[in-house]
Amino acid sequence: MSRKRLGEILVDAGVITLRQLEHALNEQRRWGGQVGKILIDEGFVTEDLLVRALGKQLNLPVVSLDGANVKRETLGKISINLAEQHGVFPFRLEGKFLDVAMSDPLNMGIIDELRIRTRLNVRPHLAGTSEIDRAIRVHYKHDMDVGGIDVDFGIVEEPEEILHGRPDDLSDMREAEIAALQRRLSALEALVTRDEDVIRKLLGLLADKGVASREEILEAIK
Repeated sequence: MSRKRLGEILVDAGVITLRQLEHALNEQRRWGGQVGKILIDEGFVTEDLLVRALGKQLNLPVVSLDGANVKRETLGKISINLAEQHGVFPFRLEGKFLDVAMSDPLNMGIIDELRIRTRLNVRPHLAGTSEIDRAIRVHYKHDMDVGGIDVDFGIVEEPEEILHGRPDDLSDMREAEIAALQRRLSALEALVTRDEDVIRKLLGLLADKGVASREEILEAIK
């Protein structure tokens, strides 16, 4: 049995009409983008109603990202490029489990890709598209500030303050170095995104053609 798509679930829940869904799908075919965002932009449904309806229908937890306190270690599991590309946001890391906010948790291709990249068990949570966009802008701010910079992996000289500074100064400098390294790694990851996209599509094709199941593919690359 095929899995229902986001739009079909909203129609079944009485949130939108079939005609509104068909209009949104036509717009998606013409211009691309996510069906949920198109429905909101067209004024067919509010983001809050869409999220609550999906949460109820799918029995998935809904998360509020505004004002969330997210650790840098958690953000480092998914690069800003990947977060923006798929409209996802990692907000909590618990052992081998990574909680990720998504506007379309039915997209198993994205979830599979996140599992492959992070080597973690991804737990999808529902959040609105605009809320995810705000969270990306706020929490990945340092990565955005250095957007477009050249990736330089040269040796970083230790400043005099690190060599002779107070313990608290040393800690601050180390945190700054770690943040800078994370930004460099994100920039490097962007350089290989194209190749990884090809791999992702190939894996999806193998699963779609029945050559191997998604579970078998994920198990093979662990």
